[in-house]
Amino acid sequence: QATIRLPNGGERRAAWENTNKLLAFDCYDGIKTGLTKSAGNCLVATGTHQGKRLFVVVLGCSSDASRFADARNLFRWGWRTTRGAK
Repeated sequence: QATIRLPNGGERRAAWENTNKLLAFDCYDGIKTGLTKSAGNCLVATGTHQGKRLFVVVLGCSSDASRFADARNLFRWGWRTTRGAK
C-alpha cells in the first residue's frame, strides 16, 4: 500500500499486488510476468542460489500457475547442472 500525493495537495491511498509468485521465495528477485496472445503466459526471472545467479525465460505456458512451476523447475535444473559458474 502507498499514499499518493496529488498535485492539488490531496492524498489518495492505493494498493498494488505483485503477480510474480516467485518473489515469495528468498532466492528469486524478479523480473517480469506477462500474458500475450502470441506468447501465452510468460515470465522472465532471476535468482541466486549458492552464489550462482541464473536468468530464466518461459514462454507459451498454458496457465499462470504453470509458468511459475516451469520457471522453478528450470532454476532447480540450472543450479544443479552448472558447475563452477558464478
